Amino acid sequence: GDKRIKFIGIDDDQIVLEAIKDGFVAGTMAQNPYGQGYIGAYVMDLMASGGCTVKDDAPWVETPQTKKFIDSGTLVINQANLDSYKDDLKKITVDIQGKFKDTYLNCQ
Repeated sequence: GDKRIKFIGIDDDQIVLEAIKDGFVAGTMAQNPYGQGYIGAYVMDLMASGGCTVKDDAPWVETPQTKKFIDSGTLVINQANLDSYKDDLKKITVDIQGKFKDTYLNCQ
């Protein structure tokens, strides 16, 4: 196959990952669905327990959909991190969780 056309994808579909491995795709942007779900459940647990409330003055990102957006992280996957990208996404989640309580919540 011809590899002269450079291609960057979105998400980590198995076909795209195989194409990266074979050199037909330069890379792909992976979202962090694990982090989205995990951090969401973590925060709901903190708030449901009655010990935490949302900080109004936290460094929220405003988007057309919400005034309180938190980026769950993305990652470029290429041949260099093809074998480690899932661990890299988990690290992003751990980093967000480690700072979340102090940054976005008032907890008793």
